[in-house]
Amino acid sequence: MAASAARAQPLAPKRLDAALTAAPTAVAAPAAHAAEKTGETGATHSLAKCGYWFEDAGDVVKLTVPLADACTAGQFSKELVECAFTRTGFRLQVRLANGVHVLAIPELAYFIDPEASSFTIRSASKRVVLSLAKQDPKRSWSKLTPL
Repeated sequence: MAASAARAQPLAPKRLDAALTAAPTAVAAPAAHAAEKTGETGATHSLAKCGYWFEDAGDVVKLTVPLADACTAGQFSKELVECAFTRTGFRLQVRLANGVHVLAIPELAYFIDPEASSFTIRSASKRVVLSLAKQDPKRSWSKLTPL
């Protein structure tokens, strides 16, 4: 009986990208319009196809995004990278000559502290390393997303 009642009144769908549009705490590079300087074509590409990995490093979760495939030519600097953090996820955006490359994970497995989260650039190896500050430092992260 309960199953038929659940089918009769299903839950409304939840927008996963709404978390990233709701006043994120941005840790951004100083040049807000770096794309204009790079001669960007306007195309948007997913960084998920480049792959990424994470590790639980105590108080933070370190997420490494390799950009060697995306940065085939040209310079790679902090001015080209922006990252917005929310309590539930993040959006990484890299502006290159061939377009904007984005990695958005709107729903992480656990909550993070957006104010304490940050990113660093490894220019030589063409990587971005996100440091996601855990809201609960005692919790171990065995997965990045809830699924």
